[in-house]
Amino acid sequence: MKKKRRLKKWVKVALCVMLIGGFGLCFNKINGKEKEKAELIKEETIVYQEKMVENMAQKEPENVEISSENDEKVEENVVKTVDFEPKIEQNNKAFRLTSFYPAESSDCTGSGKCSWDFQVNDKGWYTWDGKIVLAAATTYLQKSFGYVEGKKYFKYYDEVNVTIDGIDYKGIILDSCGACMKVTYEERLDLFVNSGENAIDRGYKGNNPIYVNW
Repeated sequence: MKKKRRLKKWVKVALCVMLIGGFGLCFNKINGKEKEKAELIKEETIVYQEKMVENMAQKEPENVEISSENDEKVEENVVKTVDFEPKIEQNNKAFRLTSFYPAESSDCTGSGKCSWDFQVNDKGWYTWDGKIVLAAATTYLQKSFGYVEGKKYFKYYDEVNVTIDGIDYKGIILDSCGACMKVTYEERLDLFVNSGENAIDRGYKGNNPIYVNW
C-alpha cells in the first residue's frame, strides 16, 4: 500500500501565510480603489460648490440693479400720483351780453325747458330755480360751427356766476347760441327775456361788459 504524503507543518504554515497575504493584498487594493473614488468624488463636489458660489456672486449685482430699477419706477409712479390732482376750472372773464325772447326765436330752449317752465323776475328775465336762463356757445354746435382754440364752450345745465351792471346773479346755461358760436373776437352770452322791451345789450365793443365766473 502506498503511504499518504503529509505536508510538513512549516509548509502548511507557509501556505496559510501566503493565502492570508494574498487576501490582504486584494483587500488593500479594493480599499485603495474605493478611497481613490471617494477622494475623486469629494474633489468634484468641492469644485462644483465653488462654481456655484462664483455664479451666485456674479448674479447678485444684477439682482441689485433690477431692484434699483424697480424702486425708481415705483418712485416715478408715486411722484406722478402725487402730482396728479383734478383741477377745477375757475375763470372770471369779460363777456358781451345780448338778449333773446320767445317772439323772435322760440318758447323752448335746447335743453328742452320752455318759457312756461320758468319764472320771470322783476326785470322781465326768465329764471329757473332762481338762476337767470342763458344761451351760450356750446359743445353741441361744434359740428356745425367748428371749434375755436381758446374759446369757452359750455354744456347744458352748466352754472355760472354773472356780474351785470355791478350786480351778481346766478345763471344757468339752458340753450345754445348761434351768434355766440360765430364771433371769434369776443365771448358772448345770450339772456332769455320775456319780451323785446326787457332786452339788454352789454359789452358792445368792450363797453360795460359783464363778467362771468365758472
